Amino acid sequence: MTKILIVDDFCGILELFSSYLTKKCNAEIEVCTSPGEALKKLEAQPFDMVISDYDMREMNGIELLESIRATGRSIPFVLLTGLHEPEIEAEALRHGALYVQKGEHPTRQFESIISLIEGIEAGTA
Repeated sequence: MTKILIVDDFCGILELFSSYLTKKCNAEIEVCTSPGEALKKLEAQPFDMVISDYDMREMNGIELLESIRATGRSIPFVLLTGLHEPEIEAEALRHGALYVQKGEHPTRQFESIISLIEGIEAGTA
């Protein structure tokens, strides 16, 4: 079973993603509301994937990604953002992350993430 950590400081998004991914994927979902909490969870246990918001108070999603990569982990990482900023997208891609823009139709975003989860489960991600 794929183990996914979702990081967002907005509880509504955490609930939405957790509920949807639990229903659609064979995944164990853990959530946290801060990047610091996420880093502690990543130290304590293995995860197959991290899904993170970009705009958070403590540090942004790119900084979280950089902190994870600095530990030597190449875990699949999905950066979610409501912003359409080419610089943010380029930085995410440079670190090997999938960039997904939040929009009016969350199902489209979920499908991109589900494809990545299916790749992890199949051993191709």
